[in-house]
Amino acid sequence: MLIGPYHIITYKNRKNETLIRDSECFFLFQLYNESVPAIGEVKEKVFGLGLQLIRFPLFRWQKQPIYTFKTADHLPVQISNYAFLGPHKLAATELKTLAHILRESQAVFVFGYQEKI
Repeated sequence: MLIGPYHIITYKNRKNETLIRDSECFFLFQLYNESVPAIGEVKEKVFGLGLQLIRFPLFRWQKQPIYTFKTADHLPVQISNYAFLGPHKLAATELKTLAHILRESQAVFVFGYQEKI
């Protein structure tokens, strides 16, 4: 059996789904025109909070109507969706730290969730 791109994408999606289901906190955000080293810096900053960074393909922007993009007034050419996942919910001070990291990184916060808040 040949392993093709479909199998790899399916495996990656299942892996992300498992990570999301096993986490107690989930924060979705978007980055615009960021380089790989800049994303790596964000990953390092949240490591101390016990959060894991994953790529989260929320939608295919080419097929979305333009009015659904509320965070930008132009067609986002290089938009990346990411999620922070954690095995435990964050305390108030940790949430403030996360908000500061997102502001520093010029990330657009989309959604956040914690178990049993």
